[in-house]
Amino acid sequence: MATLSRQEVKLYTEFFHQVDETDGDGSGCLSLENCEKLLDKCGHRLPKDVIQAFVSHDEDGSWKLTLEEFLAAISGAVPPDSAHSKAAELRRLFRAYDKNKDGYVSFYELKNAMRGSVTEEELREFIRDWDKDGDWRLSFEEFINMYVAPMPSDNNDDVTAASAESQPAET
Repeated sequence: MATLSRQEVKLYTEFFHQVDETDGDGSGCLSLENCEKLLDKCGHRLPKDVIQAFVSHDEDGSWKLTLEEFLAAISGAVPPDSAHSKAAELRRLFRAYDKNKDGYVSFYELKNAMRGSVTEEELREFIRDWDKDGDWRLSFEEFINMYVAPMPSDNNDDVTAASAESQPAET
């Protein structure tokens, strides 16, 4: 069985307690339905049959998982450093930047998140490089491309002069 890192245990524990408080009954155990919500919150997209397999970790037969049972199930279903685990991490990161939850990370959301670490001009250049449709916001696909594609060159044909000269609209 795969072992979760301390950081993963901490993350899953925090999310577990949040779901138990907001969607569960506060008992420290989650139903299968709430486990699905927890997995989604953690950025995981698992097939229904994999989620149902979590019940096999229900040692006391209550049809609910304790935190310990959930951690054992997640480490078996989503091994650390797997492609699925890395994808979940990117989904969590994207959701953290997408403050207004519209499915995009806007120039201003990035600006607020990166306050003090980059200049506004550096951020504009960054958006120009990765925002393929020129709307001054990153879709999830554009966001993922930042992590899997090499940095676009300065002579990228996909970025038009018009989009490079335009400014982001305040949202």
